[in-house]
Amino acid sequence: MGKKATTILAVILAVVTVALVAVGVLYAQERQTVGKYVQQQAEMSDLIESLRADVADKTSQIETLNADVADKASQIDTLNTDVADKASQIETLNADVADKASQIETLNADVADKASQIETLNADVADKTSQLEQMTAELADKDVQIDALNADVTAKKSEIDALNADSTGKDNTIESLSAELERLRQSGSDKVEIPSHIPGVYSTTREFLYILDQEDISYNYKGIDSEGDECVTLDYSIADRDFTLRLWFSSDCEDAALRVWDVLTFTDSEKATVQSLCDMLNGKYRFANFFTEYDNTVSLRADFILPVSGSGEVVLDGVLLAVLVLDDIFTSIDSLAA
Repeated sequence: MGKKATTILAVILAVVTVALVAVGVLYAQERQTVGKYVQQQAEMSDLIESLRADVADKTSQIETLNADVADKASQIDTLNTDVADKASQIETLNADVADKASQIETLNADVADKASQIETLNADVADKTSQLEQMTAELADKDVQIDALNADVTAKKSEIDALNADSTGKDNTIESLSAELERLRQSGSDKVEIPSHIPGVYSTTREFLYILDQEDISYNYKGIDSEGDECVTLDYSIADRDFTLRLWFSSDCEDAALRVWDVLTFTDSEKATVQSLCDMLNGKYRFANFFTEYDNTVSLRADFILPVSGSGEVVLDGVLLAVLVLDDIFTSIDSLAA
């Protein structure tokens, strides 16, 4: 703005100078005709003064304008600085708004995740509550079953007491059987030659089968199994129950084993009572062992150490005692059932 004012002032001065030159020329011309142009000279002087006054006024106005322009330029600089500061603040605010928006999105995602977890937990709580109710119902049912089992155990104990009382009457039979076994021992001889038609490989097996043949007792010779033991079975019918007694003779002729499977069958609820019965029988008949199997059956087991001579009588003694014990058990059970 200062350069523009100076240019205007120079133009005005040039105009004034040209005017003065023109006036001088006119003045020179007029001097020739002073009289004619005196009045014009006076008028021209007034015009020049007026022009000078106008130039001075314009110069003053220009200075005022320059001052105003400088002030406006200062205000513009201040405003530009303020605008830049506001723009910086706006950028900062925009960045803060973007950060807050990101935080809000993160919080919304976290809220959604927590809501999902709460739904999962609520579903799990409902499931656990259902399971608890079911378990409570089952426990109540188990309590009823336990009461029934306790009552059944009491009844079975009464039956066992009755069996123990009834077993006294079987002692005479055992004594008679023992006497018969003794007779068999006395009638046998270590020097007896076993006929060739008697099956078997091991001497203990053949001696036992020879005695069975002499007593006209039926048997089934099964031969030697995969473990090297020689097997013989005897079929019996006791109290309308059919059983198979299985005997295994070892290859070293020092021992034999007797097994009777499926002596009794029972349900899961009867297992405790049956186990008590087995314990009672094991205490009463010490040569044999009664035990429960995984398939809810009871088996009889007996093992024999065989002497050098007379092993057949020892095994037969065990077989006859096992038959007597089974007869005693089932006769007593059938009498209680009746």
